Amino acid sequence: MVSTIQRAGPGVRPPTAYELSGPILDEDVKEVTKWIEEYKQTFSSSKDVSGTKKDANFYVRLYNQIVEEVGDKHVVKFITDNARAFVSASSKLMEKRKHLVWTPCAAHNIDLMLKEIGEIKIVNETLEEARCLKEIVYL
Repeated sequence: MVSTIQRAGPGVRPPTAYELSGPILDEDVKEVTKWIEEYKQTFSSSKDVSGTKKDANFYVRLYNQIVEEVGDKHVVKFITDNARAFVSASSKLMEKRKHLVWTPCAAHNIDLMLKEIGEIKIVNETLEEARCLKEIVYL
Protein backbone atom coordinates (compact mmCIF):
# COMPACT_ATOMS: atom_id res chain seq x y z
CA MET A 1 0.00 0.00 0.00
CA VAL A 2 2.83 2.39 0.87
CA SER A 3 4.52 1.86 -2.51
CA THR A 4 1.21 2.68 -4.24
CA ILE A 5 0.96 5.88 -2.24
CA GLN A 6 4.56 6.73 -3.16
CA ARG A 7 3.78 6.19 -6.84
CA ALA A 8 0.79 8.52 -6.56
CA GLY A 9 3.19 11.32 -5.66
CA PRO A 10 3.38 14.04 -3.06
CA GLY A 11 0.22 15.31 -1.49
CA VAL A 12 -1.37 11.89 -1.05
CA ARG A 13 -1.49 10.98 2.59
CA PRO A 14 -1.58 7.38 3.82
CA PRO A 15 -4.45 6.30 6.04
CA THR A 16 -3.95 6.81 9.74
CA ALA A 17 -3.70 3.93 12.19
CA TYR A 18 -7.23 4.77 13.35
CA GLU A 19 -8.57 4.62 9.78
CA LEU A 20 -6.83 1.28 9.15
CA SER A 21 -8.08 -0.26 12.39
CA GLY A 22 -11.50 1.39 12.26
CA PRO A 23 -13.50 2.33 9.18
CA ILE A 24 -11.24 0.66 6.60
CA LEU A 25 -11.08 -2.57 8.62
CA ASP A 26 -14.85 -2.48 9.19
CA GLU A 27 -15.41 -2.10 5.44
CA ASP A 28 -13.10 -5.05 4.69
CA VAL A 29 -14.80 -7.20 7.33
CA LYS A 30 -18.18 -6.51 5.69
CA GLU A 31 -16.78 -7.42 2.28
CA VAL A 32 -15.22 -10.69 3.52
CA THR A 33 -18.44 -11.57 5.40
CA LYS A 34 -20.38 -11.06 2.16
CA TRP A 35 -17.95 -13.36 0.29
CA ILE A 36 -18.31 -16.01 3.00
CA GLU A 37 -22.11 -15.90 2.75
CA GLU A 38 -21.93 -16.25 -1.04
CA TYR A 39 -19.50 -19.16 -0.64
CA LYS A 40 -21.80 -20.91 1.84
CA GLN A 41 -24.63 -20.76 -0.69
CA THR A 42 -22.61 -22.81 -3.18
CA PHE A 43 -22.48 -25.81 -0.83
CA SER A 44 -25.88 -26.99 0.28
CA SER A 45 -25.02 -30.17 2.14
CA SER A 46 -22.60 -32.99 2.72
CA LYS A 47 -23.24 -36.72 2.79
CA ASP A 48 -21.69 -39.37 5.02
CA VAL A 49 -21.30 -42.36 2.73
CA SER A 50 -18.86 -44.35 4.84
CA GLY A 51 -19.71 -48.03 4.95
CA THR A 52 -21.64 -47.83 1.67
CA LYS A 53 -20.82 -49.88 -1.40
CA LYS A 54 -19.67 -47.24 -3.85
CA ASP A 55 -20.49 -48.51 -7.32
CA ALA A 56 -21.94 -46.69 -10.33
CA ASN A 57 -25.53 -47.21 -9.15
CA PHE A 58 -24.70 -45.68 -5.76
CA TYR A 59 -23.22 -42.60 -7.43
CA VAL A 60 -26.18 -42.25 -9.79
CA ARG A 61 -28.54 -42.22 -6.79
CA LEU A 62 -26.27 -39.79 -4.91
CA TYR A 63 -25.89 -37.40 -7.86
CA ASN A 64 -29.65 -37.48 -8.54
CA GLN A 65 -30.34 -36.74 -4.89
CA ILE A 66 -27.94 -33.78 -4.98
CA VAL A 67 -29.46 -32.43 -8.19
CA GLU A 68 -32.95 -32.72 -6.69
CA GLU A 69 -31.89 -30.92 -3.49
CA VAL A 70 -30.08 -28.10 -5.28
CA GLY A 71 -32.52 -27.83 -8.14
CA ASP A 72 -32.14 -29.09 -11.67
CA LYS A 73 -31.66 -25.60 -13.09
CA HIS A 74 -28.76 -24.85 -10.70
CA VAL A 75 -26.57 -27.80 -11.64
CA VAL A 76 -24.85 -27.82 -15.01
CA LYS A 77 -21.62 -29.74 -14.43
CA PHE A 78 -20.18 -32.61 -12.41
CA ILE A 79 -16.44 -32.91 -11.91
CA THR A 80 -15.07 -36.17 -10.49
CA ASP A 81 -11.96 -38.24 -10.79
CA ASN A 82 -12.07 -40.70 -13.65
CA ALA A 83 -12.49 -43.96 -11.77
CA ARG A 84 -14.75 -46.38 -13.63
CA ALA A 85 -17.69 -45.96 -11.20
CA PHE A 86 -17.65 -42.16 -11.54
CA VAL A 87 -17.45 -42.25 -15.33
CA SER A 88 -20.29 -44.77 -15.56
CA ALA A 89 -22.48 -42.88 -13.09
CA SER A 90 -21.86 -39.58 -14.83
CA SER A 91 -22.76 -41.08 -18.22
CA LYS A 92 -26.04 -42.43 -16.82
CA LEU A 93 -26.79 -39.09 -15.20
CA MET A 94 -26.14 -37.20 -18.45
CA GLU A 95 -28.47 -39.60 -20.31
CA LYS A 96 -31.26 -38.77 -17.86
CA ARG A 97 -30.50 -35.06 -17.53
CA LYS A 98 -29.50 -33.83 -20.98
CA HIS A 99 -28.32 -30.41 -19.78
CA LEU A 100 -25.62 -31.83 -17.47
CA VAL A 101 -21.98 -32.16 -18.43
CA TRP A 102 -19.33 -34.30 -16.77
CA THR A 103 -15.62 -33.64 -16.90
CA PRO A 104 -12.79 -35.49 -15.24
CA CYS A 105 -10.87 -33.63 -12.56
CA ALA A 106 -7.80 -32.00 -14.12
CA ALA A 107 -5.72 -32.44 -10.95
CA HIS A 108 -6.52 -36.15 -10.86
CA ASN A 109 -5.58 -36.52 -14.54
CA ILE A 110 -2.30 -34.66 -14.02
CA ASP A 111 -1.57 -36.89 -11.02
CA LEU A 112 -2.14 -39.98 -13.15
CA MET A 113 0.06 -38.64 -15.94
CA LEU A 114 2.89 -37.78 -13.53
CA LYS A 115 2.63 -41.25 -12.01
CA GLU A 116 3.01 -42.81 -15.48
CA ILE A 117 5.90 -40.48 -16.35
CA GLY A 118 7.59 -41.50 -13.08
CA GLU A 119 7.43 -45.14 -14.19
CA ILE A 120 9.55 -44.45 -17.30
CA LYS A 121 12.91 -46.10 -16.65
CA ILE A 122 15.18 -43.06 -17.12
CA VAL A 123 12.83 -40.79 -15.15
CA ASN A 124 12.53 -43.34 -12.35
CA GLU A 125 16.32 -43.74 -12.15
CA THR A 126 16.81 -39.96 -12.07
CA LEU A 127 14.21 -39.61 -9.31
CA GLU A 128 15.90 -42.34 -7.27
CA GLU A 129 19.28 -40.59 -7.62
CA ALA A 130 17.67 -37.30 -6.55
CA ARG A 131 16.13 -38.99 -3.49
CA CYS A 132 19.53 -40.42 -2.51
CA LEU A 133 21.17 -37.03 -3.00
CA LYS A 134 18.47 -35.39 -0.89
CA GLU A 135 19.16 -37.85 1.95
CA ILE A 136 22.88 -37.02 1.82
CA VAL A 137 22.27 -33.27 1.76
CA TYR A 138 19.87 -33.35 4.71
CA LEU A 139 22.06 -35.60 6.92
